[in-house]
Amino acid sequence: MDWINYYKHIYNKISPLTPLYFDCGELCNQKCCQDNGKGMILFPHEKEYLNTLSTDFTIVENNDFDTLFCTGVCQRETRPIACVIYPLFPYLYEDGRLDIRIDIRGKNSCPLYYDDFEELSLQPLFRLKLFVLFEEMIKDKEIFKFLRMMTDELLTIEKLTK
Repeated sequence: MDWINYYKHIYNKISPLTPLYFDCGELCNQKCCQDNGKGMILFPHEKEYLNTLSTDFTIVENNDFDTLFCTGVCQRETRPIACVIYPLFPYLYEDGRLDIRIDIRGKNSCPLYYDDFEELSLQPLFRLKLFVLFEEMIKDKEIFKFLRMMTDELLTIEKLTK
């Protein structure tokens, strides 16, 4: 597969999306960007596309997934998928059911994790558009396998943090 063009297509669909009607980083002084010591997990072959862009990211390769580390400041249009969709993540269950949920890993850094303020609720279209996008993406076997692995990991974290 031509991963560069595949992700160019995905980025064109996802780049205008935001969880709120404004840059949610204004709420918390971009805490998710400042707290990036853990890095952001990249989707399968996403690094191939990111390597074509002019960025100051560092990508560390791993057997299961690649991790991107940044300086905390970037051009919004070059953010990896995990950053654009944060604080949501696609959960892909064993039965193949897809759900777009709040990512448990954002519990300590993202004010959107809590729904105490109605004014800060996620754009309804944001979740819907992500659902449609990931329905398309899980047609690829590698992305399907990756999201199954990540869902199992996230569900385990949820159990451990209750």
